[in-house]
Amino acid sequence: MNFTIILKDIAKTIFKNSESIFQLDIKKQEQILNAFPKPKDLFERSYFQYKCQTKKQSALLVTAQNIMALTLLPIYYIKLALARIDILQLAGENCAVFLTSGITIQTIPECLSKEYNEIIPCKIAEEDMNIGKQEKNLLYKLFIRYWYSPYFIFKCMLKIGMYASIIEKFNPKAIITCNEYSYTSSVLTEYCRMRGIEHINVMHGEKLFNIRDSFFEYERYYVWDEHYIILLTDLRADNKQFRIAIPPSVILDCKNNQEQLYDYTYYLAGEKTRNLLTIRNLLLTTGVPSSRICIRYHPSYCNANEIMRIYKGFHIESPTEVPLNISLSRTKYPVSLYSTVLYQAYESGKDIIIDDITDNVKYKKLKELRYIMLEKPHGKLSEHIGNAR
Repeated sequence: MNFTIILKDIAKTIFKNSESIFQLDIKKQEQILNAFPKPKDLFERSYFQYKCQTKKQSALLVTAQNIMALTLLPIYYIKLALARIDILQLAGENCAVFLTSGITIQTIPECLSKEYNEIIPCKIAEEDMNIGKQEKNLLYKLFIRYWYSPYFIFKCMLKIGMYASIIEKFNPKAIITCNEYSYTSSVLTEYCRMRGIEHINVMHGEKLFNIRDSFFEYERYYVWDEHYIILLTDLRADNKQFRIAIPPSVILDCKNNQEQLYDYTYYLAGEKTRNLLTIRNLLLTTGVPSSRICIRYHPSYCNANEIMRIYKGFHIESPTEVPLNISLSRTKYPVSLYSTVLYQAYESGKDIIIDDITDNVKYKKLKELRYIMLEKPHGKLSEHIGNAR
């Protein structure tokens, strides 16, 4: 079985079993961040980010990871060192490679896209990874400093092997990614500098105060708003890297595309059955007929059959069948507790509503976590309950 797939499954399990973002103690997170000295280089930035993430995991899990890495590190080092790669210049001059990971190229701001003749979406398989002399030298320096954290070194080695393959195949001017949450990111910035390549990150989803996203540094990181620069700098990311640019994936053409069919569209985000029932009952008290209310479920986190059962009589919208800009065009008010869709709707000129009733504990927690939409003009669902139409 492809080992990178196994690693991804492990990572998903780790994040699934880690504390929910809504369970995090903000003061404890701040104490953890402030306990670290100022990072002296990119290696230390990566390592501090790794240590922050281990604070959210059990000691048993961290130990198991390191034991696994002790076995696999020498095996994969030899495998990558012996790997041969056919050097094929698959792109022309002045190109950039975008590591997609299932993310649309529309997340790249137009001002960045215009810098290159071509941007190549790319996925690298395990068999394409390799390390040469330059990569070995970098890994040696990393090992000398952090030999006592083999899992950290192992993950960095695999990512370096991936980047080495990309550089040999495409000879890009830049590697563009959406990976600030990875503790390998700053080490990879060091590697890219060594190879004379820009390492650029673009924002692709909502950000809250979470030490998972701490200490990282790229040559450039494009965020959507000044709010995120302040937030991520407070998480001790390097402040010189940030640029503000809103990509096509955020500003949608949703003003005149469609006839307005709904007063409300609720954008679900994986709520549990109890909350789904609460949302249904709340929407029924707005005074709007259920035929004028749309429910759009999340493609990954919602059970479509359960949604159809609970919201019988409402219009159910499939995210795989209706593009988001069309969905927003059809509705007067987009509604959710916490969703990137609310920011997209706001930037696209829509009036948004935040659900402050269904889970009031989470709503209050979002204030602590510095959710951007609570600082932007918005309505509250509580203001629409009981309205006569």
